[in-house]
Amino acid sequence: MTMRRGLYPGTFDPLTLGHLDIIRRATRMVDELIIGVAISAGKQPLFSLEERCSLAEQKLRVWLTLTAVWKCKHLTVCSFIMLRR
Repeated sequence: MTMRRGLYPGTFDPLTLGHLDIIRRATRMVDELIIGVAISAGKQPLFSLEERCSLAEQKLRVWLTLTAVWKCKHLTVCSFIMLRR
């Protein structure tokens, strides 16, 4: 069977309950979900890229332990730079 993968990109400055709701819904549709924390040239973030990745990982770890609604086998947080047109 083919593994279904998804990508949820954003600046996540910071990760909010709305983001977590979208992540929760996405985990029901894919086997692996990648949370892509981005740098956007058009935004002035409150937190650095490293801080945003770390905060996202921490929040997701707490949510994973507190809820049983996560269907996704693999959840990854990584960083990338959004290209500006």
